[in-house]
Amino acid sequence: MNNERKTNELRKVLYWLNYTNDINKDNIFSDSFPDFLKQRYTSKEVREMIEALEWSIERKGMDYKNLLRGLTFSNEEIFLYLTKLLKELKIIFPIYFSEESFKWEDIQSLSILVVEDQPIKYGFLKFHFDEEIHRVFSADNKNDGFEIYQNNKPDIILISLHNDLMDIFDLVKRIREDEDSRNQKTIPVIILIEEREKDSVEKIMALKNVSCLLLPVSIDDLFEEIYKQNSRHYS
Repeated sequence: MNNERKTNELRKVLYWLNYTNDINKDNIFSDSFPDFLKQRYTSKEVREMIEALEWSIERKGMDYKNLLRGLTFSNEEIFLYLTKLLKELKIIFPIYFSEESFKWEDIQSLSILVVEDQPIKYGFLKFHFDEEIHRVFSADNKNDGFEIYQNNKPDIILISLHNDLMDIFDLVKRIREDEDSRNQKTIPVIILIEEREKDSVEKIMALKNVSCLLLPVSIDDLFEEIYKQNSRHYS
């Protein structure tokens, strides 16, 4: 990201001053700030703003007031805000600060099949996946999911069929049988389930190369699981 792009991203960060409480307090944001960030911005956008934030802090002496009209804070106050913001972001988004264990370029080259029967939840996943993942396929039932798997052979399969563990089992079983018949390596499958269902997934987990996450799950934890399963499978 060049300096002009970093400057534009920094303007977004400065705009968050509108959401601050007292800039001199340790906790400068409201309790709703983390949810605001996760709903408003994709993971890629947040990472770019973090990069711009770190860049600006390293460049001591920047004239922040000229970057965004209407700022009533001094440059010293803005610098204090930025350092506190960076500390806050490390708590909200720890995954973005662990580059040694998590390589985003490995995520971005993937294809993923999402089998999700709730449109709102699929829209949320698509909002983030479209920014980060090379190809995203979708289905809202087990039969369409199996057909798309056969035609595209994605790198990762994510399944979230609510209140229907049997459909999840049937889909994963069909995929594993198809892979065995073709002597193919098993594609990692991640299933999303409710807390009350966790004691009923033994049959699914026994189908090889299946991992499970409990709902609700953050997009950061989901990306981390995708990365972990992909690394384990293709290393």
